[in-house]
Amino acid sequence: MKNGFTLIELVMVILLLGVIAIITVPTVNQAIKNSKIDTYERQVETIENTAKTYMSKHSGMLPSQSSNDKVCITVRELQKEGLLSKDKIINPNYKVNGTEDFEKYQSFEGAVKVTWSGTKYLYKYTDSVTC
Repeated sequence: MKNGFTLIELVMVILLLGVIAIITVPTVNQAIKNSKIDTYERQVETIENTAKTYMSKHSGMLPSQSSNDKVCITVRELQKEGLLSKDKIINPNYKVNGTEDFEKYQSFEGAVKVTWSGTKYLYKYTDSVTC
């Protein structure tokens, strides 16, 4: 009777597991990356839509249609107004490197720039508080 596995059988199992890992790891990493990008884009879209709501309540602040004026609405203003959650809006693309920049990238602290395009108002999120 045979008790256990031969060396060849063990090597083949390890080789098979290695091939499976080589195939699946890049696919999983790409799926995670795509998920973070999609989440980031949805978060930015939410912030921009919230800025539209803010501007509908404060229509007197809209930039002039006859000049190249712009208005900046910070995420903090939207939170103070009660249109966004008071909690931090987490950026899924933040850098985890342990430096002082961690807090800068961890949450959305930027502003939405509102401009007139000639036919409609454009709302564009920027990571900077100043547009």
